[in-house]
Amino acid sequence: MEYWVFLPLFFFGVCCPAQSDLTFQWSASHRQAYLHILDLKINAAQVLISAGSTAEPENLLWDYLANTCEAADVFVSEDPIKYKNYSQQYEKRIDKLEDSKSTSEWKRFVIGELKMQHGALKLKFKEEMEALYLLRQAFKMLEEQRKEFPDFLPAYKTLGSLHILFGSIPDKYLWITDLIGVKADIKTGLDYLSKVEKSNTDFREEASLLLTVFHNFVLNYPDNRLHVLELQIKSRPQSLLFRYIYATLLIKHSQGAKALETLTSMQVGSEYPAFPYLSLLKAELYLYKGQYKDARKEFQTYLKQFKGKNSIKDAWLKIALCYLFEGNEKEARSALQEVLKVGQEVYDSDKYAQRIAETGELPDKVLSQVRFYTDGGYYTEAEKLLATISSSNYHRKKDKLEYYYRTARLYHKQGKWSDAKTYYEKTIQLNGDDSFYFAPNAALQLGYILENEKNKTAAKEYFEKALKYKNHEYKNSIDNKAKAALNRLKE
Repeated sequence: MEYWVFLPLFFFGVCCPAQSDLTFQWSASHRQAYLHILDLKINAAQVLISAGSTAEPENLLWDYLANTCEAADVFVSEDPIKYKNYSQQYEKRIDKLEDSKSTSEWKRFVIGELKMQHGALKLKFKEEMEALYLLRQAFKMLEEQRKEFPDFLPAYKTLGSLHILFGSIPDKYLWITDLIGVKADIKTGLDYLSKVEKSNTDFREEASLLLTVFHNFVLNYPDNRLHVLELQIKSRPQSLLFRYIYATLLIKHSQGAKALETLTSMQVGSEYPAFPYLSLLKAELYLYKGQYKDARKEFQTYLKQFKGKNSIKDAWLKIALCYLFEGNEKEARSALQEVLKVGQEVYDSDKYAQRIAETGELPDKVLSQVRFYTDGGYYTEAEKLLATISSSNYHRKKDKLEYYYRTARLYHKQGKWSDAKTYYEKTIQLNGDDSFYFAPNAALQLGYILENEKNKTAAKEYFEKALKYKNHEYKNSIDNKAKAALNRLKE
């Protein structure tokens, strides 16, 4: 599952009065509505925004919050109808804001924030060129804001995020930032976000959450900031967004049981919107734990609720695997055929599902179970299964490769680095130039181990090796991680 898809959520940070009467006045009511959005209490936020807009039609900060709320809702649902309606309202709001005669320090920030939100949504809906144009406008406007109002802290949150996103663009695409005239720097972005995090502004919690997300999903820094997020959840126990991000980070660190408890212990009431990705994440966690019936139920909920096209193929593949693990090969093959009929191939996980379905062959049952138990942190179960097989059980190159790779991953997760390195090397040597993803990820993981062992020279060689593999399903994600690691080694 592609957890980075929620990164853009954080950028959402009757009678029309005369333009000269329009104002920007932040109040306790705005703060409450904003915090509802940050918690993903979209329905509750909409009630406050509607009342505020009626009572203060001249206050443009209600337009800011209305746009933020709708943008977040579209990101959660990926509903094309909601996206169309939102886009129409965005155009009206941005015209109203730009026509305002106000000289408030809020004005450029709000316009820049809305352009960033709209640009992020356009990326989601594959309108890349328009998105790039909007993100450039946001960056330029917020730089101007910083120069004119250097003490206005909320703008540093959005500008810092843009610095990191533009600054982390892979080298081969740097011509884009040169072309659009954006000079971004990751360190500057981190400094800006830290400045907001340490302040007393109402935007400090969002800035802190952004830092955690960037550390883990963009920059892959060793400091995962889990402790920071844990403290935030204690202070905001009903924040669905904070819990969701926390659970994804726990999964990244193979703490599946804790991630599942984090999600299932929270009651999601009517103040929250339908959140299909929550069902998808629960499904993954039940799959890791070996609760296949519960996993299938959550995958089906996701497929029923979700209006977009991403993670559809991946969900059907995993439904097929649930049936396979339950011993129902007929239903497993039927579900595998659904992969070919639905969704799209944008995310790496969907590309992988499509490739498996095109072969018409279900993955190896034992190795797949070892994979999910390992990913979820259920190492005892993974060890027991792995003990029932050996490399001699497999004659096809792909299966033998996967055996070496799954063995390496389990050793790595258990902290048995020497054994992990041995099996990662076996994976790389057997693979040769084939296009399976096992070898490139083995090279990436070897790089991580060597980096932890302070052997930067060898780590660099393996990160570079990971980049050299072509035409595998996870090339985008593995390449991004390898490039982030190489940039980190330069620091």
